[in-house]
Amino acid sequence: MILGTTHTKATRDADEDGKRIANYFGDVLRKLLKGKDQFKILRWKDILGPHFNDQMDIVHQVCVNDTKLQTMLRETAEFYIKKRNLSANINEYRRYHFSQYLLMETVGQIFGFRFEEQIYRIFYHPVYVDGDISQNNYHSPVLTLKNAIRKALEIEQTGWTLRIFVRK
Repeated sequence: MILGTTHTKATRDADEDGKRIANYFGDVLRKLLKGKDQFKILRWKDILGPHFNDQMDIVHQVCVNDTKLQTMLRETAEFYIKKRNLSANINEYRRYHFSQYLLMETVGQIFGFRFEEQIYRIFYHPVYVDGDISQNNYHSPVLTLKNAIRKALEIEQTGWTLRIFVRK
């Protein structure tokens, strides 16, 4: 949140940014998937529920019981906080909330998402990159975190992420 911004305004601004990004991402997907199966852009409110919460509890518990995963989660959160805002002050509040977001995303990437009583195992995810980064030399700390959590859970991956690279 920007200093001097109320929580309500920050939430409204984030929601507007999310809608703008969803519209842009939808346009990109429509161009990529011309004539293919229909798709839907889901928001967190569409997928949160008892099934998701059960999976989130499993992932959270494995992280709580593994100091290596705790460290990796904390460092990944700090990496993305700084990547999004170089002047951001990293404090426990911000680290906690971004860590929770990372765990939520990891649940989807490992198990897939349930929507309207169907489980979707492939989801598209935009990756915003600078002009000199390509798919070949892009490193994702989230992918590293996801694989470490999946390994700790001792399960096969059932959810898949297809990253779409978007130049800033």
